[in-house]
Amino acid sequence: MKLLYNIGISCYRFGIGCATLWSPKATAWIEGRKNWRQNVADLPDDKWVWFHCSSLGEFEQGRTLIDLFYDETDFKVLLTFFSPSGYSIRSDYSKADAVLYLPLDTARNASFFLSSINIRLAIFVKYDLWYHYINQIQKNNIPIYLISAHFRSNQVYFSPFGGFLRKILLHFNAIFTIDEESVTRLENIGCKNVSVQGDTRMDRVGGIEPYKDELGIISHFKKGGGLVWICGSTWGEDEKMIHTISKSFDDLKIIIAPHDISTKRIQEISIRFENKVQKYSSYDFERSENHLIIDNIGLLSSLYPWGDFAYVGGGFGKSIHNILEPAAAGISVIFGPKHDKFPEGKLLIKSGGGFDVRNAFEMSEVVAALTESDKERNQAGEASISFVQRSKGASRRIFEIIKSDQSIKD
Repeated sequence: MKLLYNIGISCYRFGIGCATLWSPKATAWIEGRKNWRQNVADLPDDKWVWFHCSSLGEFEQGRTLIDLFYDETDFKVLLTFFSPSGYSIRSDYSKADAVLYLPLDTARNASFFLSSINIRLAIFVKYDLWYHYINQIQKNNIPIYLISAHFRSNQVYFSPFGGFLRKILLHFNAIFTIDEESVTRLENIGCKNVSVQGDTRMDRVGGIEPYKDELGIISHFKKGGGLVWICGSTWGEDEKMIHTISKSFDDLKIIIAPHDISTKRIQEISIRFENKVQKYSSYDFERSENHLIIDNIGLLSSLYPWGDFAYVGGGFGKSIHNILEPAAAGISVIFGPKHDKFPEGKLLIKSGGGFDVRNAFEMSEVVAALTESDKERNQAGEASISFVQRSKGASRRIFEIIKSDQSIKD
């Protein structure tokens, strides 16, 4: 199995190299790792806490804990990413002393990485568990933790062929999960130091500042009354249903913030809505439309407090995007059926603040209920924010547990 794993890593590297012929992301993946050995060797010989995040979403999940270590300990903070989408946006994060791409998981790379940096503590966020790095961490007697973990029964760790990768889970000093089901699954394969500590993302979403409408765009868009439905991180399938539903709700104002804001995608959305839309970047105060497209990055999370309820895309494709941001804004959240990888979906539904739908008809029914009943809409919004508030504090709890670990070297 180890041989097959190593072959798989080599094939992955070859595939990334081929993808550079057409993929800017693949090119960034390769280019960002070219001088990694020198970058590692140049780090000062201080004591480091190493946080590893697969991508931007995992960084946001671990951000509050990263900040606690930066602010309240004398560790230097090393932050690594696997994906360019995380590194490109957070390479200059102010509360990390060094930000690097994680080199490909080979025995040689892992050995050089961990022998060149004085790492005293390693923390992996959610997943992205690499065999050689974790094995080398264990050989170097470095305490290692996994935070905000969620394990599903169909993952390789629980399959008859997963013994090779199951072993790396046993190396962790502790695994902090989001849910009880994950604890049960891990204990059934021999993991002992496992506990539910909650989702560290909850500590982050509550701190997002509402959008300051300095240009008056959102205020003008809302002018004249009518409820505002914010549809975030949408894909084509989502927008198709949103458009169909919009025909039945003439007074409903809809803000669409697509996952992809390329010129081509913005044009596709405009055409789908018969060009009866405004674009944020070229907003015309002389026009009055019920559909606004957010065609820039970074606004969505701060826009949710301006809405009356939300839809979060992705649930009719690969998986849902961030449903906690609208929940933290105190509005109910509609999303598609593919949310099994995200336990917060099930928990938000159970709280009364979330609604999963399987098709446009079901979505239309939920929208009708939320628009026709102020009481139902307000109760769902209150349930959303209560769910987030109850779930806060995971970062501080985990921070205190790790700080008390006597195996961490001074």
